[in-house]
Amino acid sequence: MILKCALAIIADRGSSITRPALASLREEEAKFLADHVTWLRRRATAGRSRGRFRASSTLDKEFNLALAADDAAFLEIANRLVDDLAATIRVSSSSCVLALITSTDADGAGAVTLLKLDADVEAASFDTEADGRVHLNVLADLLPKPGDIQKALSWPDRRADSDLIVHDAVTADTALYFQNAYRIDAAPTDVSTENALVAEVSKLAPERVPAAVQAIEMGGDAETVVARLRNAVPEFATAAPELGANGAMAGHLRSGFVSRQKVALSADGIRLLISVTRIGDIHTVRRGDRFVTTIVTDTPLTKPED
Repeated sequence: MILKCALAIIADRGSSITRPALASLREEEAKFLADHVTWLRRRATAGRSRGRFRASSTLDKEFNLALAADDAAFLEIANRLVDDLAATIRVSSSSCVLALITSTDADGAGAVTLLKLDADVEAASFDTEADGRVHLNVLADLLPKPGDIQKALSWPDRRADSDLIVHDAVTADTALYFQNAYRIDAAPTDVSTENALVAEVSKLAPERVPAAVQAIEMGGDAETVVARLRNAVPEFATAAPELGANGAMAGHLRSGFVSRQKVALSADGIRLLISVTRIGDIHTVRRGDRFVTTIVTDTPLTKPED
């Protein structure tokens, strides 16, 4: 159930701000926002969207205050959060509606959620009521549906390995502005973490790959998996942030993922796509100024059917 909601509009890459105001939510508006909150908080149950506060972050303090704030204090918090985002959005993003929401989970526990709703804000406006509360008027099809939102966060997160729930669908290059604005880090996705590990394992000598595969087969958080891998293959090294290098927030690796991964090897225009688990079956030796590669298989090579 939504307890409070403040809405603001950030336009023209942060140079134009419609200041936060408390929202008087119609039934359909309350349901729309509640569906976003529910979708986001359920991602924690699914083991997704882990995040952490950086040492310099004040967001945990702001969220603690928001849960108990009266209307005036709540708007002060919303204004600070809007300013934080506007300061970083200037070089990297389109305009948006920003919603700061307090709510209760099914068990009655309080939660604070921040939604960045990308929209054609030229078509959005506020209707102000006599008590200063607002209705947000924007065409429904201009706002993202739950599950389509690009950036959002929610606190608290009850998981031991996560401070808050962070959904950041686009994190390339300048798209990290959302995390930088609030000085938080989002864990990489399972897929990007798995791809990073496979790329690193593929650099090992082929005869060392089977031991590496056995060490990572059961999955787990990436830092634990990397430690297990180094015990099995001491020469393994990585600089991949997805694997926790240089203090980065590490991702998660799904059990059995490595058996589904393939790598491409090539030489002289010949390209071979092979399962990571079979790299140890490929042997290359140098003979003079040329190389001879042997592939060990259980069945003879056949031409693929058309």
